[in-house]
Amino acid sequence: MKIFRIVFFILGLVLFVVLVRRVAGADVAAVFASIDWRLSALAFLCYCGVNLMRMERISLILGGKVPRRRVLSLVFLQNFFNVLFSFSGDAAYVFLLKRRGTVTLGENLASLLAAKILDFFTLTSVFFGFVMISGIPALSSLRAPSALIFAASVSLAALSFARPSVLPALVAGAGSVVGIGARPAFLRVLKQAQEIAGGFSFFRSRRVAGRVALTTLCNWFLTFLSGFLLLRGVGVTIGFGATLFAYTFPIAAGLTPAFVLGGFGSYEGAFAFGLTRVGIAAGQAIASSVALHVQELGFLLVLAAAGFIIHYYDDTD
Repeated sequence: MKIFRIVFFILGLVLFVVLVRRVAGADVAAVFASIDWRLSALAFLCYCGVNLMRMERISLILGGKVPRRRVLSLVFLQNFFNVLFSFSGDAAYVFLLKRRGTVTLGENLASLLAAKILDFFTLTSVFFGFVMISGIPALSSLRAPSALIFAASVSLAALSFARPSVLPALVAGAGSVVGIGARPAFLRVLKQAQEIAGGFSFFRSRRVAGRVALTTLCNWFLTFLSGFLLLRGVGVTIGFGATLFAYTFPIAAGLTPAFVLGGFGSYEGAFAFGLTRVGIAAGQAIASSVALHVQELGFLLVLAAAGFIIHYYDDTD
């Protein structure tokens, strides 16, 4: 795993250098000099709102078993470690939440998986919706792939929330087929699968499910609003719908194993690709993506520091 991370980091740096070399250094410096810091401040407030919405969603899924302040620190730290190494933040979330001892491992994993599935469904819906209704010729080739991804996300969400009992049934069936259904180790795995399925029980309450859905929508609205403000702050004036489309690319890049140690190269390449698809010149797209990346890393570090402080004082209480 370490070797793969090193390889991905080197490839990302190579891509970053290749992209930056396509733009004059004076142009990149001009973008940074032209940043409207008032819009950056508003974008940071939106980013704070994103984390508050994630905190509230996890609290709802866990049924309030963990104090919101602790959940907020987990969200901050999860974001930070995920940017360092893909999925390491998710592992840290599970580990730190397990240390609290107030929820089972199954509920712990269910809260993580439920949030991931909801985010994947929302993100693919936004992408699919814009591609289908947009009249931009360059996006016509993306309609079939986006439709397939959207269909997969709908199926995953429907199966997970409407029929969570399918998971332990599949695990039990697989154990019977290979003849290990009675072994203690397999029974422990089956118990975890049953606990994870039980963790999705929040969806049975319309009130809780509605609030979880609302926090998810607010989370993503604020995410895209933050990106829209940052783009305006560097002089990229595209509509909110085009922002929804272009901003999905760096977000999707952040979900891949190639996003390590800040995601340099991966972020810029993905964002520049999305921006050029909606009509932004390649040079401006690359310079703007670098400026946005630096600002977003700054946002991340500020909240990560807050997360470490909250976590430290929680441990010393």
